[in-house]
Amino acid sequence: MALFSKEQDIVNVYDYFAENQTAYIIMEYVNAPLLKDELKKRRFSPQEAGGYMLAILEALEKVHKNNIIHKDISPDNIF
Repeated sequence: MALFSKEQDIVNVYDYFAENQTAYIIMEYVNAPLLKDELKKRRFSPQEAGGYMLAILEALEKVHKNNIIHKDISPDNIF
């Protein structure tokens, strides 16, 4: 994930460790609303929703080109 440290649309991952048969990552703190919370407040126009989807897909494309698969894309972890 260090490959993406200069990417504006991908959160920095600083470290990782395993405990209790679970993997944990230490990520950059992002002070921004979650998409999940924004969806509860209002409806996005088709143009606005399309813009967000395009940005998300472009970020995923960068990661996937480096053979990294996210496996947990959801409004709970998109800022």
